[in-house]
Amino acid sequence: MGLIRTCAVLLVIGGASWPGGTTVESRAGTSRAGAVALRERDAAARPAPDVRALLEAVRGAPPLLCGMAAQAVSSGMGGYAWDAPSPPIGTDVREQLAALADRELAPADVAVLLAGLDGRDACVRELSIRLLGRARDGAPVAALTERLGSASSDTRAAAALALGLARPGEAPEPLLHALNDAATAVRANTAWALGRLRDARSTPPLVRALEDAEPVVRGAAAGALGHLKSTDAVAALVRVLKADDGAAVRRAAAWALGQIEDEGASDALIAALQRDDGAGVREMAAWALGQLDAVPATGALAATVRNDRSNDVRETAAWALGQIRPERAPDGLVQGLSSSDRDVRLSTAWALGQIRDSGTVPALEKGLQDESDAGVRRAELRALIMMGDRSESALATALKSGDVEMREMATMALAGRGHRPWPWPWPRPRPFP
Repeated sequence: MGLIRTCAVLLVIGGASWPGGTTVESRAGTSRAGAVALRERDAAARPAPDVRALLEAVRGAPPLLCGMAAQAVSSGMGGYAWDAPSPPIGTDVREQLAALADRELAPADVAVLLAGLDGRDACVRELSIRLLGRARDGAPVAALTERLGSASSDTRAAAALALGLARPGEAPEPLLHALNDAATAVRANTAWALGRLRDARSTPPLVRALEDAEPVVRGAAAGALGHLKSTDAVAALVRVLKADDGAAVRRAAAWALGQIEDEGASDALIAALQRDDGAGVREMAAWALGQLDAVPATGALAATVRNDRSNDVRETAAWALGQIRPERAPDGLVQGLSSSDRDVRLSTAWALGQIRDSGTVPALEKGLQDESDAGVRRAELRALIMMGDRSESALATALKSGDVEMREMATMALAGRGHRPWPWPWPRPRPFP
């Protein structure tokens, strides 16, 4: 049981999710400071880890597994600090992990990993999947495809997951048929894998999978269709967004519609933003409307910034308005500057800078005087600078600030050298299915 617990620790602290999540740093364009803030918010939304149980789970683990766990804990935090001169597990672990990352699998390695895929130990299967998936061009696609016909549903599910990680050039025919497998885990992993393979032939079976009896399969299918970005799936995804019983499935459908960027989905997304009971669904709908640059959603998004009971939804709605950039900043967005939630105020200031409506200058100047949070003040000053405002009050306030970055921004503005930082703030990442 110790090894299985250690593997579970590796997955949890490494940020893994079913099937295939993303980390903050996977978002292109996210600044390091922004990534830290996003990670803090995501961490706050998750249940607090039991540190005592975590340490007990790894007690007595071999140094290599301990090194993998330490690497997972450090992931995305500015490096693994493997250059430390005398870590408790020894310096040779660093070289072993580096060699493992760079190593091309020999035929004997592949045979061992395929045997691990067939085994009963969940941790061995998990690591075998990951290593086979990393092989990419060297992955044993034929052997993995053959295992889709195994009598063991665990093996079939593992094979589907490994094929998705390996990403062969096209989906093997048996993988397309695996969406009809009797086992829920196999169907879910198959849908996820087909999304990663991005083979257009998988669109029709994935659309049919949106009607699967299990929500985990429907959610994986919706996510896969978002990766495929086929407009043929829009009508089916809209039906899911409107009527599916599972909030997680509706959320995945909203994400997929945002990925496909078909304007025909705007009305359904606006309706979800206004009426869905799930805050996660409303938040994703707001994000998708921003992706679509849905100008008709301006009023609904502004009302959301002003009225939604979830601060996360309000923040994302403000960001979406900054993406859409209507000609005038709606009043509901401007009211976000007085929100009790710091992140709502931050995204609002960023959005106002994107829209560049000179009519919002007084509200931004007042916010700059009253705001207690340094990050929000910088966003407000940036918004004023982006609108070409050179008001003495705003720049004088910034020049006297104890915040070095505020003083630098004001000085650069006076010198006509632009503004910073960019792009900032950035919406926190979604659980890209």
